[in-house]
Amino acid sequence: VLLSLLIFSVYQISHNSTIENAQYVKTELKRLTYLDGQELSPMLSADGKYLIYAKRDLGGKNWRINLMTLGSRKTHFLEDDFDNQSYPAFSPDGSKIAYISYNRGSDCQIKMVEINDGEFGKISKITDCKSIVQSTSIVWHPSGKSIFYSDEDHEKSFLSEKMLFSIDISGTNKKQLSQPYSIGRGDYSLSLSPDGRYLAVIRDIRWDQVQVMLLSLDTGNWQKLFSLDLALHTVAWSQDSESLIYRGEGAHLMSFNIESKAHTQLTSILQPI
Repeated sequence: VLLSLLIFSVYQISHNSTIENAQYVKTELKRLTYLDGQELSPMLSADGKYLIYAKRDLGGKNWRINLMTLGSRKTHFLEDDFDNQSYPAFSPDGSKIAYISYNRGSDCQIKMVEINDGEFGKISKITDCKSIVQSTSIVWHPSGKSIFYSDEDHEKSFLSEKMLFSIDISGTNKKQLSQPYSIGRGDYSLSLSPDGRYLAVIRDIRWDQVQVMLLSLDTGNWQKLFSLDLALHTVAWSQDSESLIYRGEGAHLMSFNIESKAHTQLTSILQPI
């Protein structure tokens, strides 16, 4: 299930605290879905009214995108001509969703669907993606007029490093923004800062080591922030856009302050989820 209804306990740890004197915090997780199967890539609309996620039925092979109205729990399934749809991302105003759509081993496209009163509307193609690619990371530009996404070199018939691209939602003005090492998975996960000025990018460099990179949308400059010797699915931002939140060793939540370069342990989860 996407979210489970359970109670778990965490220790909140400040920069100068130890586990022994940390503040005890109890947090409740509320279950939202009850259908059998796998559910991935959840994202809330900016107004908090809608939840979008990808679902694969129990025993099924294909992924579909679901849109849930949180107030009523009413859910709509996206009807698309291709077999699979996944990695959905809301536009800043919540009126559109960009996503990847593909048939296994053949067609692959980044598409956009309009959202009207909690229901799916018109679908349009933004651009093609590499035919054997079945994953991406999509982030909207704060203007809502373009997206950032990861893709591979279409000229290579084999799986290669992922690179960061930008493109207008009209399908024009496509730009390659990164050229990572060819010995790893490349730039596979993106996260936009709340102030809309930076992209945090996870770059796999040796299949067992990642670098967390920072791209300034104002200047186009890249900055290496830190490295980790573990697989990292994603990073999140603090509300003030000054720190990144990530899963560190031992499944602890960690914070990295971009200015001070300091890593701080935030939580110690007592009960695995």
